Amino acid sequence: MNAKEYYKTISEATHTIFEESVNHCNFLGKLYDYSASIQEWLDVIPSSQEKQMIDYSLEQVEFSCLSLLSGMYRQSFASLRLSLELLFGSVYFSAYRLEYLEWKNGSRDLKWQTINDENNGVLSQRFSNVFFPELSTHIDAHRNTANSVYRELSEFVHGNYSTWNREKPSLSVNENLIEQYRQRFQLISLACHFLLSMRYLKEIEPQKLHKIEVHVMDELQYIPEIRLVFGGAVEGK
Repeated sequence: MNAKEYYKTISEATHTIFEESVNHCNFLGKLYDYSASIQEWLDVIPSSQEKQMIDYSLEQVEFSCLSLLSGMYRQSFASLRLSLELLFGSVYFSAYRLEYLEWKNGSRDLKWQTINDENNGVLSQRFSNVFFPELSTHIDAHRNTANSVYRELSEFVHGNYSTWNREKPSLSVNENLIEQYRQRFQLISLACHFLLSMRYLKEIEPQKLHKIEVHVMDELQYIPEIRLVFGGAVEGK
């Protein structure tokens, strides 16, 4: 078998896995809806160069899903982590213009520890107090969730020993990893919608809010301060 035949065999194997995985992934609609919802966010948030990073984030979600369906789970988790990092990074750079330009010209790295720092990161009291003070009581929980998911996804990126036990070195459908992916994606979707809401909801023109209302309320209707933005009532009032 020559090199061309070898990789053709691998390609055929991934196609078989893809067809089988589609039947196991009962959350593909959620993945599709997430991409559509973030695209809606792009259409309504104030214009800025940092929005390009959200485009990159969406691209990584698509690659992540494709890798998942093809049985390449490590690559799938890595792309999912990068997607999270890029979206959070876009919000961080919206407040730190100089650092964005440094990142863009290659003189600054995108570091999660900085982006989601407890004191100065995107899910800090400092950010919330400026952009959406009413959400301050929800900040810590969402920051901790985002950090936890990022750390778990990083295990696959760094090749931690435990991840090799979970992912055998062969191409096959792994229902356990598919379920782990579903759980982490669900948390990422929640964290990203909360972050975008905290940062941009009060800056969006009122006549455009309807474009994102369904997506935001699907994730965050339990937060009364966000319901109020869309004209909802606060319980007990």
